[in-house]
Order: sequence, then C-alpha cells, then structure tokens
Amino acid sequence: MKTNMKGVLAVAVVATMVFAAAGAYAEGWGGQGGKGGKEGHFKKITEQLQLTPQQKAELDKQREAFMAKTKDLREKMRAVRTALKTELDKATPDKAQITGLIDQFKDLVGQQIQTRVDKVMAMKQVLTPEQYTKMTALREEHKAEWQKKKGEHGDRPEGPEGI
Repeated sequence: MKTNMKGVLAVAVVATMVFAAAGAYAEGWGGQGGKGGKEGHFKKITEQLQLTPQQKAELDKQREAFMAKTKDLREKMRAVRTALKTELDKATPDKAQITGLIDQFKDLVGQQIQTRVDKVMAMKQVLTPEQYTKMTALREEHKAEWQKKKGEHGDRPEGPEGI
C-alpha cells in the first residue's frame, strides 16, 4: 500500500510538471498580449500580411476574446496547481483529493487546447489561405529567432560576471 501511494504521488508530481510546462508554452502567438513584445510582434505581422481594416478589426476582436479566455484558464490552472502542491506537501495527502485535482487540471488543459483550436479556426475564417500560410511562416521564423536568443542568454556564465 505504501509503495502504491509513492507511485501515485510520483505520477501526480510528474503530471503537474508536464501540465505546467504545457501551460507555459501553449500560448504561442498572440497569447498573453503584453504591451511590449507581443503587441509589437502582432502589429508587425498584421503589416506584413497586408490585412484590410476589416480583417485587422476582426482579428483584434478575436485576439482580445482569446486573451480574456486564456487568462481565466491560466488563473484556474494556477489555483489547481497550488491546491495540488498543498495537498502533496501534507504529511498524509488525500489520494482522492489528489485524483480530483488532477482531473480538474486535465479538464482545464483540454479547455485550453480547445480554445487554441477555436482560435485557429476563427483566424482561418478571416484570413485568406495565402495570408494564413504567410502568417504560419512568419510565426515559425519568430519562434526560431526567439529560441536562438533564448539559447544565447541561456549560455551566460554563472556568478557575478553573468549577472
């Protein structure tokens, strides 16, 4: 029984880490929409795609709705992760409680994926096939640049010199 509980806890911890990582990377282009980089990136892409004023207005509307929905989902996911961590940190965690929290988290991840799929389908209704193809290519270029920058910054020396 003790070994089984350790196994359940190990699975719960791994699942939490996987879902947390998935949540962090699930946003992609236009996700959180901070006023800095993502807003500038969105504006740059809309210019490169040569959107009509109607297309830009519709995409802005969709983007705002998506950001609001994903913000709500992220907050709920954060609350469930916190509850799961709290339960796991107890001296005698409640297995049923852990299972329920994992189920809640799975449901939220499913909602997050559905929201992303809905976003893509809505974008395809606004953009021409050529614009959508170009947007996808631009997004891949941006992703490659971001990963290159991330790699450069990740190789900083540790200690006072790297601060």
